[in-house]
Amino acid sequence: MNYHQIRLFLAIILICAIPIISQSSVLQKLRKNQRVSGSPHLVLDHNNLSKLPQRTAHLIFPNRHYLQKTYNIGETQPFYAYDFAQEKYVQIETTLRATQDDINVWVQNSEWDNRNVTGTVVENVVRNLKQQTPAASINSQKGILEIINEYFGLPPDFDGDRMTDFLIMDIQDGWEPGQGFIAGYFNPLDQYLNGTSVGQTRISGSNERDLLFIDSYPGIFNEGVYRYEEVMATVSHEYQHLVHFNYDRLEETYVNEGLSELSSYLCGYGLRNPSDYLRNSNLSLIQWNSDISEALKHYAKTALWTYYLFENFGVRLVKNIVNSDLQGMGGYQDALTRAGAVKSIEETVTDFFIAITINDSDINPAYGFNLDVLKELKANPFEEFYDFPTQVAYAQSSYSLLLITVENGDSLVMDFTNIPVNADVRVNKYGEKEVSFLNPLSGNMIVESDFGSKWSLFQFMSINSSGVQDFLSAQINAKQKYYVVKLTGNQDEPDLNISLEQAEVANRFSLPYDSCLIRSVRFYNQSSSAAMDLNIYADLTANNRQKLLTRRYNQVLSGDWVEFSLRDFAKIYRSGEAIDIGIGYTGSGAAGYSRAKITNMSSYLKTASNDPFTPLAQFKTDEETLDGTWMLGITYYAPLKFKPATNPETPLTFTINQMGPSPFPTPGNPAVSIIYTLSQPGELLIEIYDVLGRKVQLVFSGYETGPTGIKQWNGRNFQNNLVASGIYFLSISFGGHTQVRKIMFIK
Repeated sequence: MNYHQIRLFLAIILICAIPIISQSSVLQKLRKNQRVSGSPHLVLDHNNLSKLPQRTAHLIFPNRHYLQKTYNIGETQPFYAYDFAQEKYVQIETTLRATQDDINVWVQNSEWDNRNVTGTVVENVVRNLKQQTPAASINSQKGILEIINEYFGLPPDFDGDRMTDFLIMDIQDGWEPGQGFIAGYFNPLDQYLNGTSVGQTRISGSNERDLLFIDSYPGIFNEGVYRYEEVMATVSHEYQHLVHFNYDRLEETYVNEGLSELSSYLCGYGLRNPSDYLRNSNLSLIQWNSDISEALKHYAKTALWTYYLFENFGVRLVKNIVNSDLQGMGGYQDALTRAGAVKSIEETVTDFFIAITINDSDINPAYGFNLDVLKELKANPFEEFYDFPTQVAYAQSSYSLLLITVENGDSLVMDFTNIPVNADVRVNKYGEKEVSFLNPLSGNMIVESDFGSKWSLFQFMSINSSGVQDFLSAQINAKQKYYVVKLTGNQDEPDLNISLEQAEVANRFSLPYDSCLIRSVRFYNQSSSAAMDLNIYADLTANNRQKLLTRRYNQVLSGDWVEFSLRDFAKIYRSGEAIDIGIGYTGSGAAGYSRAKITNMSSYLKTASNDPFTPLAQFKTDEETLDGTWMLGITYYAPLKFKPATNPETPLTFTINQMGPSPFPTPGNPAVSIIYTLSQPGELLIEIYDVLGRKVQLVFSGYETGPTGIKQWNGRNFQNNLVASGIYFLSISFGGHTQVRKIMFIK
């Protein structure tokens, strides 16, 4: 038996590092979602008082000190640097190794001595800063600084020497091989004099100059190899932060980070892959979470949103945002107005959400993307419904898109028990021969007799282009057509991500029922750098492999599960009949693998276009034989008669038996009573919101044994004042399910 060696792909988070995915067109590439900025995480000093954005908001505006000091190459200078591992500032010794026009490049002495940084490294850094950028740049004959200065503005020149300093050093972040590292950062405190008072605290550790930090190890030098593109991509990101600080030090994080993402794109380092955001677009455009586990989706969100603004309104809008005295959405509106745009920021947000839903510029130029690598990418549904009847209830974030889809039924009836006050609900209809986009919701109920015949899929878009949270709840019913089954690996995350090069992974399935239809294929795509092929074979192990279906997808979401619809593929399968499905990587990529052995499923691998499919168990990594299963599965429709009559597990459900009086209060009964029934003990949450989505009162939060209970709300808010007359919303959550009811308060 010949054992092939497969290189494992290590999925690591690189803080401030930008791994580049090569594309056939250098102008059209997406970066992996692995870089988060270091600057928001810096603290003032060893006391760990607070995050920088909060602290600098309370600082006086920096007083520039015009020392105009010059340095000569070879001169030494101590610098303050932040030790992320020990959470304190330290001083390091450095030497000026290069100076050119408006930049000084300093190198930590110990990194020069151990050859992690050499003269060649310094030359390459200077070249990227001053002379050239990658071919994908908006102008590859210009350096990072000239491009950002042209499109965003100039740095502060805090110390008056008209120089920006770059310090190449080993940033102490506790890095170990295989883990993430900080590849660079901008510290706003360097824009203040030591001794500046912040309340009862005085700033220390400031270098009192325009300064960016660049990581030498493992950022530039690692495992005997010198590399530059990743850390220079970080420099292009962080330099925009320095520039933006010159114009608006109080800018909202999501705006500032979006502009830094755009600066990396303009400098030729690719657009951040939007996958982490498109998997859940019910994520507010104006919110930000710096926690590493959450930050990637926020970076992906703001990168795509800011690029959309750039593509639709051009460079002028970018400069207007940077130069606006307003922050956040107000700054966007100010920039649009000064750019002469006809649409408001709310209308622009709506267009953006439509673009990530239908992505079709032929309908309207604002409803899609011109960049090739974005033309096929669309937001995933927040939830999909196949079984009826069902009930849904959602809290929708401000400035967000909530998508749900309904299929597998006849004669749809959808009764909205609560229509969002601030959101615009649209309906997209998909059929075999035609589609119908952006149908407005008229009234509280949809009755569609053509569902299941003319239209096979309904997609509901709730577009919230306001700054407040909203609520949507509905009851969905239809005559169900099939029993829907998902056959896949038994875990959400792969045990390994296997790196591949022009290879095809495949699984063979066997269904337990007659008369089944495949409706979608899903697989775990950790990464892909080129187009991908979906193939369905009559027998992939035969000498003359017969393809029943082959489709190419030029842009595919990465870093998670991906699903390809097969609603137009009508092959009927019998019980026990083999179904061979392959996912082909036309370039490099990484596929998810599970060590689990799945019943009625076996895995194969084809390592080159002319090679046969070979059982996966004949391959191994450096450590183990791959006798598990590819994270590749199918959703299939089986005749409804096979649907189990009962669910063996008791779901965590609840019902609101009574809610009265309504309207309230009434004489002798000053409170509204909420009577509920629970299916089993669990955590219960009851809250009251106003029509703007603001929380008015927490009625109850705790563990309830049930099965029945009663709670009351007396019409008062958190300040114990009676609320104003009007409509309010009761939100009751239990076991991951939420119901929302309207309440009328009259006084």
